Amino acid sequence: MKKKNGYTAIDLLVVIVVFGVITFFTISKVSYALSDDKSELYNLEVKYIETQAQAYGNTKKEEIKGKSTTVTINHLINEKYLEADDKSGNIYDPRDKTETLNNKKVKLTYDEATDSIKAKLQD
Repeated sequence: MKKKNGYTAIDLLVVIVVFGVITFFTISKVSYALSDDKSELYNLEVKYIETQAQAYGNTKKEEIKGKSTTVTINHLINEKYLEADDKSGNIYDPRDKTETLNNKKVKLTYDEATDSIKAKLQD
């Protein structure tokens, strides 16, 4: 009998299928990890905005006592409590870079127990 060199079509097909399965699982895991990172970035951005709004509110504490008020992110940028992502004065949503957060409102309320201002981003 003569010895054959090379691979058969079935050998090549098996290798292609195995690589396809590995690629499918790798891409799905990577895309899940990236989407999870974007959500985490958004949560961090919201926390930062609320912290800066709280700092702004503490400077206006006497005006806010006894009532709640809202401020826009644009107002916080204009008052230099937040820094814009671009020269146009926009802060972009990390989950979707085409959307801005500028028109979102932050609710400021006075907490008598701690004598401080609480801030919550309104969705």
